[in-house]
Amino acid sequence: MEVLRTATSGHLALSQGALPLVVPVTYCLHGRQLLVRARLGLLGAPARQPWVVALLVSQARAASRSEVLVHGRTEPASFQESNLAPPLELVPDEATIVLAVTLEMVKGQEYSAPDEPSRPESPVALATPNSATGGHRE
Repeated sequence: MEVLRTATSGHLALSQGALPLVVPVTYCLHGRQLLVRARLGLLGAPARQPWVVALLVSQARAASRSEVLVHGRTEPASFQESNLAPPLELVPDEATIVLAVTLEMVKGQEYSAPDEPSRPESPVALATPNSATGGHRE
């Protein structure tokens, strides 16, 4: 929940016309709902029935990375709620839609950075000239 409170963007996944659709969104946590702003052109007209959606949020810190996956159902946000959702960069607010997503399931995972990053050695760097032919040229 801490990641959901501090991050402001993620990717919303849903099914539209029996096809998968993933769109970048901004959001804010409002009580037990997420207010999600997406570009209207990507989502088309708001659904008459609630969409079942998933939202993936990632947050990187100095020594770790956190990912949170939310499942829930959407409904159009009220006008007052719409004003709370952060804007999308380079997209005017009137070209966006704000959806209220219920938090039906929230799962999180934190990944710690390794103490010393290991770099795989390149096979090219390990090879010496003519090593495949025993040093002989033909």
